[in-house]
Amino acid sequence: MRRSVRARALKQRGQLFGDFKGRAVGIGPQTGFFFPAGEGYQGYLNVRGYWDLATENRSTGSSVFVTLAFSPAAPEHPTPRRPMHVKTPWLGTG
Repeated sequence: MRRSVRARALKQRGQLFGDFKGRAVGIGPQTGFFFPAGEGYQGYLNVRGYWDLATENRSTGSSVFVTLAFSPAAPEHPTPRRPMHVKTPWLGTG
C-alpha cells in the first residue's frame, strides 16, 4: 500500500476559448495499492483528493480522482543467474 500527501498547482490559459484564465492551488491525500486480478494479471487502484486552498477566476471546491489499471503480473521468482565470480587483485611484489 502506498500513502502520501500531494499538492497541485493549476494554471489555465485562454488560448482556445478567449480570455478564460484561471488558477488554483490545492492539497490532499493519496492512497493506492496493488491486488491480484485473475490468472497472470494484477490490478492497481489509486484514490486521491484535493481541496482548493487558493483560486482565481474559477470555482472553489474539492476534487476526487480514481484510477484503476490492469497489467500483466510481475514474475513470482526471477530466473536465477549464474553466480558472478570476482577476481581478487594480485598482491605480488614485482
